[in-house]
Amino acid sequence: MQHKLQSILACAAAPFCLFSFVLLGSVGLIRLVVVPLLTRVDINGEQQQLGALLERHAELSAMLLEAETKRSALVLPVQDPTYGVLKIEQQTQQQFNPLFQAINQIVQAAERGGKPVVTLQEIHVNYVERTLRLRGDVRNAGQSSVSVLAWFIDSLRSIPMLADTPTPPYERKEDPYLGQYSPYDIVIPLRLDE
Repeated sequence: MQHKLQSILACAAAPFCLFSFVLLGSVGLIRLVVVPLLTRVDINGEQQQLGALLERHAELSAMLLEAETKRSALVLPVQDPTYGVLKIEQQTQQQFNPLFQAINQIVQAAERGGKPVVTLQEIHVNYVERTLRLRGDVRNAGQSSVSVLAWFIDSLRSIPMLADTPTPPYERKEDPYLGQYSPYDIVIPLRLDE
């Protein structure tokens, strides 16, 4: 019986080995030649392999996750630390609203015939130095531009948030477009409640 089994195995071994090598070669050839031809995908006019598509998918997924994170930060700014800084700055600026309103009332009180007489070209609050810079000029007042500037400075001294309003140099200049005008540029210390 053992002799029969050995003779059967000896007769079947050569065809079995030959079949195994042919099968292995066929599978390898199919894997190397046929599968890449069948799995190519045309994307945007460019042929892509399956492996490259998987890498591209992973790359796009990472980009999508990053974009969603950024969008969430924009949609929900409460989570962003910059939002807290902006809220504090807004609250700080809101404490200056009465000051700006008082300055605007003085400017409007100086109008003559609907024309602005005191112009504000710059209003700048320096939070660190606790100062207010006002820059502009007095125009449409003719010969009295210097006296209007003096009135404006005296009116600013009546605002409680302004500490010591300095006196700018009083000068009258001539401009072909503006006519006679008196420029000013003053930096005023602020009284701020701690």
